Amino acid sequence: MSDGRRLRVMYPASLTPGGAERQMLLLAEHLPKERFEVSFVLLGAMTEMAREAEQLGSVVHSLGAPRRSGSPQAVFYARVARRVVDYVALCRRERYDIVDAWLYLGYSMAAVTRPMSRVPVLIAGRRSLSAFKAEFGFVERAADDLARRSADIIVANSRAVADDVVRREGVDPARIRIIRNGVELPPPTDESRRRAARAELGVGTDGPVVGCVGTFKRGKGQDRVVTAMAEIARGRPDAWLVFVGDGPERAAVEGQARAAGLERVRFSGPVPDARTLYDGFDLVVSASDAEGLPNVLLEAGAAGRPIVATAAGGTPEIVMDGETGLLVPVGAVDGLGVAMMRLLDEPTLAERLGRAAREHVGRSFGLARFVSETAALYEEMARRHGR
Repeated sequence: MSDGRRLRVMYPASLTPGGAERQMLLLAEHLPKERFEVSFVLLGAMTEMAREAEQLGSVVHSLGAPRRSGSPQAVFYARVARRVVDYVALCRRERYDIVDAWLYLGYSMAAVTRPMSRVPVLIAGRRSLSAFKAEFGFVERAADDLARRSADIIVANSRAVADDVVRREGVDPARIRIIRNGVELPPPTDESRRRAARAELGVGTDGPVVGCVGTFKRGKGQDRVVTAMAEIARGRPDAWLVFVGDGPERAAVEGQARAAGLERVRFSGPVPDARTLYDGFDLVVSASDAEGLPNVLLEAGAAGRPIVATAAGGTPEIVMDGETGLLVPVGAVDGLGVAMMRLLDEPTLAERLGRAAREHVGRSFGLARFVSETAALYEEMARRHGR
């Protein structure tokens, strides 16, 4: 800032385990402290990631989660309204220069309350394809439309997402900025870290490990991974399948794995930071129907893991078929299994693809580039609004 004051940037978020949330924490840690003051406003209760944000030096305000279970509808909505009032009061008291709201709940609240909160700059993020909005009701569509019009600029994390926003939401391309996710390259995997990661995953030391990291929800494709692995197990009974994450579809996938007779399968549950677990994987698989720019695959590539993934959304910007991994069509269970088996049976190919993925991710999705592009956008928007 020309007056030497730091820009006050606020992220409204839940800070529950997720790729977007991990990216926010990277910014909180690495944005230059002499130029930016980062705060989080939790749209819910305190979480482990929120405590991590505090340890990184960010200010965290929790609005609390309005309880719905057992409450009359009128009482629940009164509690929601109370949280909105608290949010507005907080924004006016803290006088943020920029609200950078990445996900629907955050940018819709920021847009609806903007006339009252008086935040000078609103940045609305798009971290996924917008097909899920087809299920929105009237109120959700109205809030989304208001957020689209109210945002000073929309940030997409991939070319696929930017194109989707233009096509599905009718946004002028001039109002969209692409800032791809960033990732830190960890040290190359060594045997001691590999053993430690496998021990944490509970898979011992024998047999290759296939890792699938992500929230268990519709469209993430964990059921297809189980189907593919059941077929693979016929020829590779030594192979392990490890799921990391939680969500509404987890119980169904666990039941499917039992019904398929998979013995070497583990469900590790949610972890705040899965990055240390990639050392224990010999292969990372993603079978999603739709993706913006999957953080899981960035982290897998950074760790030098060979990847099999569906060609969903921005995934081909990370996984180039035959160069940095293997791509299969969305929904192709047979193709998924064939590609997985190929990399398990051809370790030389797997090693080459993993090495190329690490080089590509480091070159195109580096953390320094992510931080500098975001910082430049914040300062550009602040200047535009006289901050």
